[in-house]
Amino acid sequence: MKSYKINQTIEKNLYPIEMKLEGIKESNRKEIRHFLDIYAPVFISAILTVAFRDIVMPIVEGEQIIETNFFTMLNFKYKRERKLPKTLAIQDVSKLLNYFEDQVRRARSPFEIWKSIRNLALIDILISTGIRIAEASAISLDDLIMQEHVILIHGKGRKQRLIYISCPQTWENLIAWLKIRDTKQTYTNKVFVNKYGNQLSIHGIEYIYNSLKDAVGINANSTPHYLRHTFATNLLSNGADLRSVQEILGHSSVATTEIYTEVSVERKKQVLNNYNYRNTL
Repeated sequence: MKSYKINQTIEKNLYPIEMKLEGIKESNRKEIRHFLDIYAPVFISAILTVAFRDIVMPIVEGEQIIETNFFTMLNFKYKRERKLPKTLAIQDVSKLLNYFEDQVRRARSPFEIWKSIRNLALIDILISTGIRIAEASAISLDDLIMQEHVILIHGKGRKQRLIYISCPQTWENLIAWLKIRDTKQTYTNKVFVNKYGNQLSIHGIEYIYNSLKDAVGINANSTPHYLRHTFATNLLSNGADLRSVQEILGHSSVATTEIYTEVSVERKKQVLNNYNYRNTL
């Protein structure tokens, strides 16, 4: 039954393509290439690749839509477009920090003070370390190595890594939060907790960021993950080597980290300013 539903879905999705094929009986190589240029994204996933082989090709061959099956003669390689990581401008990150610091200064009630200090410590950790929001949510009190200013991060695939807090102000903001954290009843050993005393979830972190970004005046489409991208991009722009950035971000493959070199405009500026032959003409 499940297989039948899958086949029905595939046939429904490929029906417009079947109609397109019926209109190119006199196809040649150029037209086939043009056809694939338009519809290649449909065949990216594995299931549609199988569907192309098992449904479209029988239509092409069985119904004699084209006289010669050029698909068996041509070698096509289509790659999924690799989107660049989206980042925030340094000015926007500064505005974000200033806003949360201002929230602490403006807080009056005990709960407002408690919440604003937590939010500042949280957002500063994300900015200063580039950790994922799921990793920030999972930090426990036992993960803090106080004397070394180091946090044990529990990353993807149960991989652990140590992150050093290099900015003294970030560490001070964290300490300020730890001092006030238990003035409310808590039911978890996680560092960041919600108003009910439970672990602050990734959705809670997203809510904190999303509810304030308009007031801050930064990119309305940005997410907390932009902070991770911004962190990585600026490490590379400031001269950090790729291998070190990979380890800090917790990427299993350096290929994942390499995408940030495409966003690092400063590095490209340095190369082009120093080595572009056109500069001397």
